Amino acid sequence: SKTEALGKFVKDVFQFEDKLVDFSGPINAADQSQDVVGQILTKYDKIRYISRKAKILRNAYNTEIIGAVESFHDDTKRLAEQQLLEKRYLQLQTINAIGQQIAISNDLQALFKFIGQKLVTTFFESSQISLFMIVNNKQQLALKATAGLHNRDVKKNYPVDKVYANKKSPIYEAFFKREKQIVEQVDQTSMDHQGVLQNGKSIFAFPLKTAMEVAGVLAIENNEPLKLDESDIYMIETVSEYLGISIERISLQEKIARQNELLEKQAKDLKEALSKLDKQKKIIEKQKDILEEDLSKASEFQHSLLPDKWPVTDSLTFAARFIPSTQLGGDYYDVFRINDQLIGILVADASGHGTAAAMLSAMFKMTLEKYAYTIFDPGKVFTALNKDFTKVLQMGEFFTAFYAIYDEQSYILTYGNAAHPPPIMLNRKKHEIMQLDTEGFLLGAMDVGLSYESKQLKLEEPYRMIIFTDGVTECADLNNKLLGTDKIKRMFLDNENRSLKQNIENLTKTLNQHANSDSFEDDVTILMIDFFNGYTKKEAKVI
Repeated sequence: SKTEALGKFVKDVFQFEDKLVDFSGPINAADQSQDVVGQILTKYDKIRYISRKAKILRNAYNTEIIGAVESFHDDTKRLAEQQLLEKRYLQLQTINAIGQQIAISNDLQALFKFIGQKLVTTFFESSQISLFMIVNNKQQLALKATAGLHNRDVKKNYPVDKVYANKKSPIYEAFFKREKQIVEQVDQTSMDHQGVLQNGKSIFAFPLKTAMEVAGVLAIENNEPLKLDESDIYMIETVSEYLGISIERISLQEKIARQNELLEKQAKDLKEALSKLDKQKKIIEKQKDILEEDLSKASEFQHSLLPDKWPVTDSLTFAARFIPSTQLGGDYYDVFRINDQLIGILVADASGHGTAAAMLSAMFKMTLEKYAYTIFDPGKVFTALNKDFTKVLQMGEFFTAFYAIYDEQSYILTYGNAAHPPPIMLNRKKHEIMQLDTEGFLLGAMDVGLSYESKQLKLEEPYRMIIFTDGVTECADLNNKLLGTDKIKRMFLDNENRSLKQNIENLTKTLNQHANSDSFEDDVTILMIDFFNGYTKKEAKVI
C-alpha cells in the first residue's frame, strides 16, 4: 500500500534477483533504458509477474548520473490470458488431430495408443492415461491401452486385457453413472480412489458413450494433485465423445463383417445339419437327462443343508416348510443346538433364484458355522458374516437374514434382523401380536459404516413365533396384489389353537389360492416355533 511504501528504500519494498540499474560499474548508453519481466512474491505468498522499466537520469549537461527512475506494472493477468490462449489453441489442435485419426482408423488398439500418447505429450506429461473397454457381458471393464510417465510400472501390474476389479473407484462410477468423475484431491473424498496408478493424488474418469450404452472409460491419473479448468474438461469430453462414436462405428463394421461370415457359415452348416438332425436330437436328449440328473443331485444336496431333525428340548416345538421356486432355491433355514443352554434359530434368503442362489445359501451355512459356536450375539455374528461376504460376493449378490439365540434357562430370546421380513411373535396368554425387528442392512452388499443391532425379549409365558421369507409376503395374485403381513397376522391369531403343522398347511393353501397356482415366483420358507417356558405342552395349549 502507499503507506507501507513511501519513505522506504526500493530494496526494502521490492526484492528482485537482478537489478535493472547497477551504479557499481560503468553505465553505457544501452543501460540508460531497460524493460524486463520478473517475478515477485507478495506478502500473501502469491506469485505475480511484473513488467519492470528503468531509465537513467543525468544532469542537464549529460555529464553526470544523478539517479534513475524505475516503474512497475503487474502483467500477471495479461500473461495468464496469453498462456490460456496458447493452451486453448493447442487443445483445439489436439482435438483436431485426434478427430482426424479417429475418422480414418479402423483399429481400436492403434487408435487408443495414438490418443493416449497425444494427450500425454501435449498436456499430461506427468500423468497416466488409461483406456478401458467393457467385457464379461458388459458388467466389467478391462484395460486396453495405457500411456504416460509410469507406463512400465502400470503394465507390470495391469497387462492389456486385464479386468479392472475396483468397482468402488471413480472409473466404475463414471461407467455405471454415465457421468464424468472429477476427483482433484482423492484424500479429501471417501471414495475408493485407487486406479491403475499407485498412490495417485488426482483421478479423472470420462465415460465413452455410444448411442445405446457406455462402451468404456477414459481415465487420467496423477501422482500430485492436479486441477482441470473448463477448457481441459471440454477437450477430454470432446475426445471421449469422438472415441464413443468411433467405437460404435468400428463395432458396427466388425458386427456386419462377422454377420456376413456367420451367414455364410450358417448356410453351409445348415446343409450339413439336416443330415445329422436325428443324431443331434439324441445328443440333446442325453444332455437334458444329464442336466436333470445334475439338478436333482443339486436339489438333494441343498435339502441336505436343511435340518433333518430338530434339537431335543422340552421347551420348544418346531415345524417348517421350504418350497423353492425352481428345483433349486436361495432360501435357507436352520435350528441347531449351540450348547447345553443355547439354541440357534436362523432363516436367510439369498438374492436371485436357481443354481446361483443355491450356491450362496450353501456358502451362508458354511460361513455361519465359523461364528455361531463362539459368538452369542446375533448382531456381532451379522457383522462378522457381512465382513466375509463383502470380500467374495459380486455386485447384486446379498443376503437377508433373521438370527435368534434362545436361552432355555433364562427364557431370553436374543435376536437380530438383517433387512429380513420381521418375524411375528404371538403371546398366547395375552393373545397379543408383535413383530421382531432390529437395525440391520443387507449382508454382503457393503462393508462401510454398517452396524447390526441385537435386542432381547424375555418369554416368561407361552409364545408362538413364525419366521418367513419375502416369498410369503410378496406372493402376488393375478392382479399383482401382494399377500402382505396383515393377512398373515390375522391367520396367526385365528389359528393359535391349532398345531404348528396345521398352521403351515393353512398358510401354504392360502398362498396357493392367492397365487392361483401350486408354484411360486419366489422361494417360500416358513419356520414356526412354540415356546413353552416352564409350562407343559398341555398347559400351553389350554392357555
